[in-house]
Amino acid sequence: RYFHGTIDFQGYKMIVYSAKSNGETNTAYQKFARIETDAVIKNLVLELHLNNNEGVNNSVQGIVGTNYGTIENVMVNIHDTHNEKYTQVYTAALVGSNALQGRIRNFVLKLDGDLALYYDSGALVRLNYGTIENGYVYGGNVTTPHNLENGADRRHVGIIQRYGGAKSVINHVYSLSSVVHPQENKYD
Repeated sequence: RYFHGTIDFQGYKMIVYSAKSNGETNTAYQKFARIETDAVIKNLVLELHLNNNEGVNNSVQGIVGTNYGTIENVMVNIHDTHNEKYTQVYTAALVGSNALQGRIRNFVLKLDGDLALYYDSGALVRLNYGTIENGYVYGGNVTTPHNLENGADRRHVGIIQRYGGAKSVINHVYSLSSVVHPQENKYD
């Protein structure tokens, strides 16, 4: 499932649902495991629906597990069920890991209300070792609720990225959203 080539979505919408029922865990979901250095995904509107009413979302990446290529001209809309009972861990709307050669540019990320994330998650990218540039984030905030039934850890959460490597770059990215820890009334 490694991708070489170009996909031009021409502004068409891709809808991704992360949903399981009966308390099952939704695990390792993405369209591509990896896109290579010669790959380009562009002109996409991504609608990501996170459903954590019924169970845990684990390792949900909307498009790519690992990005070595270029993702550009993307509008990402995240819809969350806003349930604080179950966790969303290792989650990112666009890319799980943006490698050193990876480039994400010209994007808009809209949070449809507050997004409840937990351990090791980022709203756009989970791990960034490459370049993220020319983006805008708006809508709700990322929250890290404290009253989880399964006692999940709520550390290591971000909006643009959860973690940035030593050579990672973020340029010209603006956010009207914050990370909020409701128990402590802290904003990061």
